[in-house]
Formats: sequence, C-alpha cells, structure tokens
Amino acid sequence: VDTVFTYTDSSVCDVTELPEVSTLDSQDNNGVVGTWSVSEVDDVYTYIFTPADNCYNEFNFSVTVSDSVDTVFNYVDSSVCDAAELPAVTNLNTQDNNGVDGT
Repeated sequence: VDTVFTYTDSSVCDVTELPEVSTLDSQDNNGVVGTWSVSEVDDVYTYIFTPADNCYNEFNFSVTVSDSVDTVFNYVDSSVCDAAELPAVTNLNTQDNNGVDGT
C-alpha cells in the first residue's frame, strides 16, 4: 500500500533553505508512521519516508537546487551634484533584461 503525502518534486535556487527532515510530517495523510532520510546526488536532494510498518511502500520527493543567476540591467553607477534630481524608484524597471520580475 502506498504512503500518501502532499509533498511534490520541486526546483529551487541555491539561496533557498531546504526542508530539514525533522520538520517533515512524521505520519502520512492516512496516519502511517515512519521516519525521513535525505540523500544528495549532483544537487538533487531526495527525501525518503520509510514507514514503520513494512506493509506500506516508501514515499519520496526530490528538490533540485540550481545556481542563482544575477539580474541584469542597463543601469550604471554615476556621480551627480547635490542639486541633481535622482530617479524615482517608481520609474525604475521592475523586470531585468532577462525577464526576471522584482521590486
């Protein structure tokens, strides 16, 4: 019999905190109790739930970690005199040259 969780495979960037096994549910959606372990191969973290009752199947989900990418804008550092008007934040682009949205 399969164990059932709402955890799904996902991808995150390398600045994201990965879940600790101690924070994952200790029983599945049907009340099956077990323990979690995690293994990592080539930036893919596989979380494995092993049921205490061997009548149930293991459950696993993976988190793939990718390198962060720098945002790119055409803005450059500059110096101005103290009488110059600075650009309003609301006038700056909210999307970089690669289509990444932000504030």
